[in-house]
Formats: sequence, structure tokens, C-alpha cells
Amino acid sequence: MASKLKLQPNPTFKFKVDIPVPGCEAVPVEFEFRHRVAADAYKFYGEWLARDEFGGDGDTEMLYALIAGWDIEEDYSRDNLALLLANYPAAGQALVDGYLDGLLNRRRGN
Repeated sequence: MASKLKLQPNPTFKFKVDIPVPGCEAVPVEFEFRHRVAADAYKFYGEWLARDEFGGDGDTEMLYALIAGWDIEEDYSRDNLALLLANYPAAGQALVDGYLDGLLNRRRGN
């Protein structure tokens, strides 16, 4: 029997995001994202696009509010997220795109 749709979705969902690695192929990592209602998700995306500073603490804070966990050897924390963003400069946009892909159930690839 097919599962029934719930009007109140789970508070989090998991989605694999391809983290770009300079000089190598992207590495798929499973992230656990916090669910947001449509209006809040679009507001977040607008704020992401409108930010004045790229990288640094602002990006860490925005993404920390979005991500609940990850499948990386190191524990998920604000400091480790900042380290990920510092070492992999394209990771921030990949995470935002991955979040929206997962939330909106967008298909990737062919």
C-alpha cells in the first residue's frame, strides 16, 4: 500500500549534495536539512542571493540554521561547517542548491 501524504512533513530530510573539490571530482555527501515551509525557503534563498559578503561567518550562520547534520567523519558543528566552507569555496552554493533540490524534489542529472 502506498504511503499517505502528511500535511505536517517531517522536521528534517536527508539529501545527497555533491561538494565540489578543487582539482578533483565532486564528492557526494549526505546532509540532513531542516524542513521549511515554502515562504520561508524562498525568503532564505532571496537572503542568500542578496548577501553583501560571500564566505565567512555570514554564510556559516545562514547554512548552520539550514543544516541539522551530515555524513562526514567529523561531527557536525558550527566550527566544522565553517571549516568545510573555508576549505571548499564552492560548498556553500552547492549546499543551498542541494537544499532546494531536496525540498522541491527537483531532479538532477539526465
